[in-house]
Amino acid sequence: MALVLYGKERGFDFYSAVTSNVEWQKDKNTYFISSSNVNLLRPDKTIKMVLVEIDPKTNDIKFEMDVDSASRDDVAYRAMVIDPEVFSY
Repeated sequence: MALVLYGKERGFDFYSAVTSNVEWQKDKNTYFISSSNVNLLRPDKTIKMVLVEIDPKTNDIKFEMDVDSASRDDVAYRAMVIDPEVFSY
């Protein structure tokens, strides 16, 4: 698979100075990306986590969600996709 570049063009609106993660979603052929502490270095802004799912062939966004922190002391670490079938009994 070719190298996928995503996020650099979004600048500080996507940059996490501390933690982020990328996970390949084999069942969808997409990447799930968590940029976990956006705005951490910008004290005038609310810290948020940005969750994105992209198609690596086109860089098209399939899903995106911002999760704002409750306070500047409340920072995120990581995120992951949970298959809802795990909870079926």
